[in-house]
Amino acid sequence: MHKMRIPQTPPQLHTLLAKLKPAKRLVEILSQIQNGKTRDSYLHWNELRHKTPPLDLNHREWWLGMKLSRLSLLKSIGLKDKAGKPFQFGLPDLMMKELHEIDLEWCHQTTSQFDDEYSTNF
Repeated sequence: MHKMRIPQTPPQLHTLLAKLKPAKRLVEILSQIQNGKTRDSYLHWNELRHKTPPLDLNHREWWLGMKLSRLSLLKSIGLKDKAGKPFQFGLPDLMMKELHEIDLEWCHQTTSQFDDEYSTNF
């Protein structure tokens, strides 16, 4: 029987920001994340740390850029955890695209069913 491995805890955002030298490096990291194809994919730290970082980023810089770019996507729903921290979720562009495809497929199926039922009644 295989033991389930506990994923490695990702580096904390505040720790990564505190260690970033020089400060202008943050702008470089964010521009590489924004311009790269990594924007659409979600990788947990446990997956990301085993992949080759884009361009001249190291793994921690890549994680920092991804984490910061995800922050702008977060929405709060008014619920809080035991510590009073708000519950948030993110809807990345890729998720919105997938939801749109589901909507289109559902509308197509519903319209087809309606047309079939409507045409047989007359």
